[in-house]
Amino acid sequence: MAEVVVELKTRQVDRPFHYAVPEQLQPMLQLGHRVLVPFGSRRLTGFVVAVDVRPDPSIKDVKAIHELMDEEPLLNQDQINLARWLAGYYACPLIHALLAVAGPGLQVRGARKVRGYWPAPAHRDWVGVIETLTLKAPKRAQVLNAAVATPGLSRRDLATAGGATPAVVDALVKAGYLTARTWEERRNPYPRAGLINDLPLLTEEQEHCVKEVYLALDEDRQKVFLLHGVTGSGKTEVYLRCVARALALGRQALVLVPEISLTTQMVNWFKGRFGEGVAVLHSRLSPGEKYDEWKRIQSGQAPVVLGARSAVFAPLVNLGLLIIDEEHETSYKQEESPRYHARAVALYLARRHGATLILGSATPALESGSRALSGGPYRCLSMKHRIDQRSMPTVQVVDMREESRSGNRGLFSTTLLQKMETRLDRGEQVLLFLNRRGFNTLVVCRECGMVLKCPHCDISLTYHSNGRVLCHYCRYSVLAPARCSSCRGLHLGYLGTGTQKN
Repeated sequence: MAEVVVELKTRQVDRPFHYAVPEQLQPMLQLGHRVLVPFGSRRLTGFVVAVDVRPDPSIKDVKAIHELMDEEPLLNQDQINLARWLAGYYACPLIHALLAVAGPGLQVRGARKVRGYWPAPAHRDWVGVIETLTLKAPKRAQVLNAAVATPGLSRRDLATAGGATPAVVDALVKAGYLTARTWEERRNPYPRAGLINDLPLLTEEQEHCVKEVYLALDEDRQKVFLLHGVTGSGKTEVYLRCVARALALGRQALVLVPEISLTTQMVNWFKGRFGEGVAVLHSRLSPGEKYDEWKRIQSGQAPVVLGARSAVFAPLVNLGLLIIDEEHETSYKQEESPRYHARAVALYLARRHGATLILGSATPALESGSRALSGGPYRCLSMKHRIDQRSMPTVQVVDMREESRSGNRGLFSTTLLQKMETRLDRGEQVLLFLNRRGFNTLVVCRECGMVLKCPHCDISLTYHSNGRVLCHYCRYSVLAPARCSSCRGLHLGYLGTGTQKN
């Protein structure tokens, strides 16, 4: 008998159900398999979360599993334990957690298989064979010539190269001139050639931080470090050295970054140091690329995982080191079910595996900073200086209230305008950041004071240049109204400045 959590996202069925295992499935069924089961009048998919369960005498007429959905299990015991913890800690249905942890195996059936064609080994004098074929079957001769020149082409590519149809390729195979071979082709999202062997010299602060982490890794027990380093202090090199140490100890490493845009830069650094031992996971990869990276992690070919938030669910079974770069970032929070914070999941994994966790940031989150105070559960490692003693950028805060009193009613301060003019006169460039999307950030009725809000999220709607107001939380969108919905007034004010306003 097996316990199965069915893929039905309602609280009423948020528990495992008992199913009999048919005799023909008993040799194959394993923990973590996805199966098809009868459920009432329906047939639903589900996950096997326990096997060889002793039947309960009180349970009568146990239904049997229909079939396996996949050849191999999608989940291992560690992942099922993680899903159970996730469901309990964040009070979400267990099936939501299992689906999140299962990864890309749900979307892709298997690896991409490629079929190529080679000249059959039985024939050696290809020049003579091609000359003979040219007299009898010129199209076959052209295709065979292309196969000799470029062996391993697919059926379609070989036919195109020979200026013929795929049927000609089939005829050459049947006649024994060509042989076909099939293999699995990896969909590599970040191919890279060569490794970086020259390591930079560490600063005294980097050296101190690396030694502290090395001691924790060597002790092989859970420890959490807050790596508090200013921008440009070399935190990434500390990460790289610590990952190398974990690998040398036969352990695996997980590195999380807050944004997909940062992944490419980090990939270059990590693949330059560890080559194809690095697997990359984030939402912009194709389903096939995710699947191939996931399988490489499962098989142990990629002991280093680099990715965004959801990479925390990677199927690593021997975790020794976890790193969360820019740990203060809110993008580590998942806002859809199962809602979770990747930092909290990483803390659970560190406890579960007895691993070292590094939280890196120039501006740590308040809760992380408080836990790293003297006597707290975290150990703080400080890096206060930039590499090569480079100076920190000059920051000037301008009080816009004083600007308003002096007669400047514009968006930019006088100081900013002067600095911009100076840079532009030198032929340099200026980059301005504005943390407000849309055209106007607020729509207000000037008669009754009503603020236009999202009916779902109860936050103010943002006016965009396409004439619509939009909720930046749930994406609710409607045309901007002509009248106030409260007092029917016609005097609506559009306040605030967004990135769309020039």
